[in-house]
This record gives sequence, structure tokens and C-alpha cells, in this order.
Amino acid sequence: NRGQIAKKNRQLTDEQFRQVVIDSITTAAQAYWDLVFAVRNLEVQSEAVALAERQVGSNERMAEQGILAPIEVVEARTQLATFQQNLYLAQETLTSAENTLKTLMLPDRTSLLWSQSLVPVTQPRLLVPDVTLVDAMQEALRGRPELAQVRVSGDISKTNIGAHDVPIALV
Repeated sequence: NRGQIAKKNRQLTDEQFRQVVIDSITTAAQAYWDLVFAVRNLEVQSEAVALAERQVGSNERMAEQGILAPIEVVEARTQLATFQQNLYLAQETLTSAENTLKTLMLPDRTSLLWSQSLVPVTQPRLLVPDVTLVDAMQEALRGRPELAQVRVSGDISKTNIGAHDVPIALV
């Protein structure tokens, strides 16, 4: 019985280690995709500012010619200011995403890479996998280390109870 318990304890440790690895990979992957999103968002916000700047210029020219009311210029400038603010927020989000990923990758902030920009090279795949819901759920349940840990812990408890086969008296 001690051999069985030792074997089950090793299985439990293996599953706990697997959980730590999965958690670490998940954290790193999430940080990477947050960076990908932040880079793309910055590009979108930059494009919005450029378009708004062109719109302000166009509206100013049209207002000078009397084609547009001056309020249209004010509205375009307000829109530009909003887009510029969104651009600053996007830059802040990008910096935060880079720092989060660098914290996971680098030993400390004195690393030479800390001052470098991170440029993601892998883009998200937008294709949905061809898998049924039942198959996906079965695969997910098979891959859950915490469920395996519960199962192995239950096996250990059963083995321990069987090893002590002491009758319990009800009072």
C-alpha cells in the first residue's frame, strides 16, 4: 500500500506541476495577445487622428469659402481632440502591455532588452476550428490538471482508508 500511495503522490505532484506550467503559459500568451491588441489599437487610433486632421483642414477651407458654417470647424476640432486623447490612451496601453510582457520575459529592469520596443510577429488566426461542442468539452475536461489532482487525491484517500480497514462504530 505504501508503494501505491507513493506512486499516487508522485502523480499528484506531476499534475500540480502541470497546472503551474499551464498557468505560466496562459499568463505569457495573454500578455502577448494583449500586446498584439495594443499595437493594432495604436495603429487604428493613429489613423483616426490623421483622418480627423484632414477633416479639420477640409472644414476650415470650406468655412473660409462660406460653404460650411463655422460651427462645423469647431465640431471637427472637437472630434480631433477626442481622437488625440484616444491616441494617447492607446500609447499608454501599449507601454503597459510591453512592460507586462517584459516583466515575464526578462530577469529585471536592468536588462538591455528592457529599453527596446517589443514588436509582435505572430498575428491572431481568425479561423474558427472545426470541432463540435461535445468534442471540445471532452478535450477540455481531459486536459484539466485540477480535475486530475482531485481524482488522484481521491485515490490516495481510498488507499489510505483501505490500508487502515478499521471498523467504525456508530454511537
